[in-house]
Amino acid sequence: MDICLEYCELVQDDKSLVCPICQYIFLSPQQILCCKQHICKSCIDKVKNRCPLCRHRPLRYQDAKSEFISSINKALIWCKHKKNGCDWKGELQCLDVHLYPNSDANPNAGCQYEPVPCPLHCGEQIPRWKCLHHQVLSC
Repeated sequence: MDICLEYCELVQDDKSLVCPICQYIFLSPQQILCCKQHICKSCIDKVKNRCPLCRHRPLRYQDAKSEFISSINKALIWCKHKKNGCDWKGELQCLDVHLYPNSDANPNAGCQYEPVPCPLHCGEQIPRWKCLHHQVLSC
């Protein structure tokens, strides 16, 4: 899943699904071996050779266990466009289908609040639901 999770919110607050470093839902979680805590792979890549949680050296880690990853994927979240009006909520593992469904058959499928390039190639990014309005009145 190549979705930026910093804009997604959990439906129910669950700190066990949130990275203690970046404070976002885990993305590619890693388990730190010294303290058995989890942080995102991108957060591990930013720290030096010391555990950012317990300060142990050297920092050693491994991919999180499949059960932990499964619990993250099943977490209920709001669409990352909730603040713009989208009321979709569902499992994290379904977010990419909500945002970017196979749209070959229907280019208007997917989250209506997801910014898409103007179909007339004017260069603007507009919410999917505003495309027709933009084409007729603005483009």
